[in-house]
Amino acid sequence: MPVQWHAPVFPAALNISTGDWTFLSPEAQRESLAKQSYFSYRPNTIVTAERLRKELQFIKSQGFTSDREEHELGFTCIAVPIISAKGAVLRGTSMTTTTQLHSLYSLKNFREQLVKASEEISETTENWQLPT
Repeated sequence: MPVQWHAPVFPAALNISTGDWTFLSPEAQRESLAKQSYFSYRPNTIVTAERLRKELQFIKSQGFTSDREEHELGFTCIAVPIISAKGAVLRGTSMTTTTQLHSLYSLKNFREQLVKASEEISETTENWQLPT
């Protein structure tokens, strides 16, 4: 299956969903959620801070996130965080496909491959020169 890599549509939400949010204090979490913009694109779009907070807790518990056609009809994806050796969430890696090729359920079969890729990327992060 061809794999297409692309920049995320919602970088602020990606940063929250890939794990940075989970390291914040409860007060900082509430502030972060209050600063988000909530627009309804599809019936599955998360449009409230409370729903996003619950979703982020669920993501933390399962170790990956998924897109249930929340932004575009016919597209779904799963993503896992890339975590540095020091435990910092740097970014995420994801796999996006059409719902004609995979259901969200079948796409989850690729989770372990994404985790392995993220771990391999993580091993190289000690040499990264990140902007400060």
